Amino acid sequence: MTRSNEQAAFCWRELAAALPDGGFERNQWVRAGDDEALGMWRVHHRDTDVYASVCRFERADRGSRYRCPFFLDIDSDGDLEQARHDALKACDLLIEHLGLRQEYLDIAFSGAKGFHVVVPSAVFGHPDYNHLLQIWKALAKRLVQEGATHVDLGVYDRARVLRLPGSTHSKTGLYKTPLEYKELRDLGLDHVLEVAKQPRKEASMAMPEECPRAVGWIRRAIAWNDKRRIRRATRKDEKAGFRNGWRKPPCIQTLEQVRLPDGLRHSAYFVLARWYAYVDMHPKEAEKRLRQIDRRHPIHDPAYIRRVVQNGREHAGFAGCQNEILGRYCQPDGCFLRHLRQSHQAKRTRRSAPR
Repeated sequence: MTRSNEQAAFCWRELAAALPDGGFERNQWVRAGDDEALGMWRVHHRDTDVYASVCRFERADRGSRYRCPFFLDIDSDGDLEQARHDALKACDLLIEHLGLRQEYLDIAFSGAKGFHVVVPSAVFGHPDYNHLLQIWKALAKRLVQEGATHVDLGVYDRARVLRLPGSTHSKTGLYKTPLEYKELRDLGLDHVLEVAKQPRKEASMAMPEECPRAVGWIRRAIAWNDKRRIRRATRKDEKAGFRNGWRKPPCIQTLEQVRLPDGLRHSAYFVLARWYAYVDMHPKEAEKRLRQIDRRHPIHDPAYIRRVVQNGREHAGFAGCQNEILGRYCQPDGCFLRHLRQSHQAKRTRRSAPR
């Protein structure tokens, strides 16, 4: 497969929108480049508080393989000038350390409290790595250590979405506004806020090309991350099993026992893989269990199960009672997690009651 074809294979983007009633709508998928579908989504939500995933996926499923540019979310909680300063600092560090051209930095004012900076994957040679988000977080952490103090390090996960350029922020009435590097550097905060009062077309970026220093850095970072993961794995007990005292929620038990229908299996396997990692099950045992479940209704993608076990370890945890998959198999009356949460809520209520 050529590089262009390989990149075209990762064409799915997830759309999302914040709703006027305080809810959040997501799990809407479009192909990258489908401007009509994207435009309809914008129109449906009045081009206000609309988002798209940073990652691009192999399928319309966050558990599938992904590609992702390097991105930064910079927000200085009420001090927009500090956020601008940190965004500029981060850009300067990227230019200095990775040899980037200014035109390759996709910079935008978020419309409210901060700035976004995106560096296209092409600059790094379109890295093909299953743990790329870990690498991006490590790079962001380095920028924080070198002075870009308000870079958010909590955004590096597959579910992350960013506000769409040119859309309106409902709380401020301002637009997410593309900026050139020189504007961010020279024209100050007043200029940023002024141009954000009207929609602005995305600045025309130079066609990004590989930067040798950036490519060399990503290769070294991947090698370092692989060694780190191997060291962690060798410290773990090879015994397959659960942490002492863990119990399975009824929805997880049911998910392991039912014959999963088409359109649900890939996401369900990711939910289970996350749970297996959460209870410290060895990856080989997790893969064995998923293959046993898959025999009832095979997905005809043998490599997927191994990949989803790896992905589950990156995002270990219980997906939660509001998860679409687990919600189908929820048994609230017999769920010990539900009873625990009700008990904790009752305690919090008693503590907060006026005396």
